[in-house]
Amino acid sequence: MTIKFRNRLISLLCILSLVFLLFNTTIFLIKFFTNSLDLSYFQSFYKNSVPFLFRYNIFYIFAANFLQIFYVALTSFFLYRTFEKTQAKDIIFFYLILIAFLVDTFRIWIILFNLTGTFTGLLIFCGNASLFAKLLIPISFLLTVISRDSSEHHEEEKILFIILICAFVLALIIPLNTAKILRTCTVSYAFRKELINYAILSILLTTIFLFYDNYKNEYSQLTTVGVVLVAMGIYSTINCTNLFLFILSFVFLTVGTFLYLKNLHKQYLWL
Repeated sequence: MTIKFRNRLISLLCILSLVFLLFNTTIFLIKFFTNSLDLSYFQSFYKNSVPFLFRYNIFYIFAANFLQIFYVALTSFFLYRTFEKTQAKDIIFFYLILIAFLVDTFRIWIILFNLTGTFTGLLIFCGNASLFAKLLIPISFLLTVISRDSSEHHEEEKILFIILICAFVLALIIPLNTAKILRTCTVSYAFRKELINYAILSILLTTIFLFYDNYKNEYSQLTTVGVVLVAMGIYSTINCTNLFLFILSFVFLTVGTFLYLKNLHKQYLWL
């Protein structure tokens, strides 16, 4: 993949995320001020006995969702400006993480378009989109590290195509239970425990491989810390339902992205 083509993809993602942010914000404001947001399904998750910091609140799901989109737009812009002339294969797979993170935000449409209790194509699409993100994020983290050791500079397109197709097909195959919407505003799906284990194992392997690679090449371990924080931030955001998780999401994403991308850029400057 050429640098020019990669930069165009990153620019496109930045533009699309801003358009998506504008669209969702507009729909939310229209629904909010016309009192047409139906939140009755999610009332059962509220528990007043829980401390305020950890208490379920549907509006933190909205806040986290908008944070996701804004993060993708801002990080895409930062990637373009910082790595514009750098042939960094890590960035290509980090780009996949951003795509998956953005795709996951479609789940907010379940609330915006009052899809709970329905069996519409749009509800199924939202469920498949969330599954696609859950499948793509872990393997993309792992590939950001594994790709470093590859001497092939023109295989990224094949790898990208293969994992995108695999994630897409699996997202369609895994059964959805559209009658049940989870507290995170996600359509219930099969193999939940297996997907959680898959994500944990992938992030753990990513951490180990990156730590070893930095140790072997005498690089700073701040990139390892950064990747771990970004991963924690992403999963905190996806599962955000209260103020505590929202604060964690913001802090982890901000600090983690800064540490990872800044120190990754330094590493390529020394190559």
